[in-house]
Amino acid sequence: MWKGLRESGAAALVVLAGACSIDPRDVIVDSGDPAAADADADADADVVEVCRGIPVERSLIADFSDAVEELDHDGNAGIRYPSGPVNRGGVSYFFAAPGLATPRLSIQTTAGNPALRIDATPGVPVNDQNYYFGFALGFGSEEEVCLDASGYSGVSFTLDGSPGTCLLMFQVMISQDDRIGAGFAAASCTLGEACYPPFSDPLAVDGPGSYAIPFAALANGNPVDHVDLKTITNVGWKMYAPLDGPCEAHLVLDDVAFFR
Repeated sequence: MWKGLRESGAAALVVLAGACSIDPRDVIVDSGDPAAADADADADADVVEVCRGIPVERSLIADFSDAVEELDHDGNAGIRYPSGPVNRGGVSYFFAAPGLATPRLSIQTTAGNPALRIDATPGVPVNDQNYYFGFALGFGSEEEVCLDASGYSGVSFTLDGSPGTCLLMFQVMISQDDRIGAGFAAASCTLGEACYPPFSDPLAVDGPGSYAIPFAALANGNPVDHVDLKTITNVGWKMYAPLDGPCEAHLVLDDVAFFR
């Protein structure tokens, strides 16, 4: 079982080996309402100058045809790809609550079509505050950069397999919600564990399917609730492990792209 989704939806994304993760504390977010400017003053003070997004040069984020398997500095099985939407490549990022294992990524080739395989056996959450895990695809193989995806409406991708009893959601990290830390040059959030990106409702996956998630469908980021199209730092997939037992997810991801 899970705690209520509204509470889980306020979960903060904390960097472990990447730019996102979760803390299920309720946090007041910036509504964007000028009338609430005084109430949001403290939160605004925690948002420093954001990155200047590089305009997207091609809609394709990754089809994994040029991706290679690579261990990150924490020993997580991830990937690196040399092209990407701004031809600066990218790497995978991971996050997991204390006591849970991160997913394992590998390149799977079926009928000559490379795709990203995700295998996750996170274990059982140690308490009802720590039940998140997942991964993200960043932009910049040598240094984190942010993108300007103005003119695009969202992100599309295909998924096959099943998350089992894990709960799966899609998220888009922006600079304002990306926690400042070593190696994260595009991050600008100073709220620590209370920095987290806008995310989707749970995704239903049971076999092959195509998904097109509008940016407008993502919410509950902190301190910025919505997706700022000019400061995107990565796209990710996060999961929740049920509190009353282990879950096991086996998914195949392909053709991740911006759509108009």
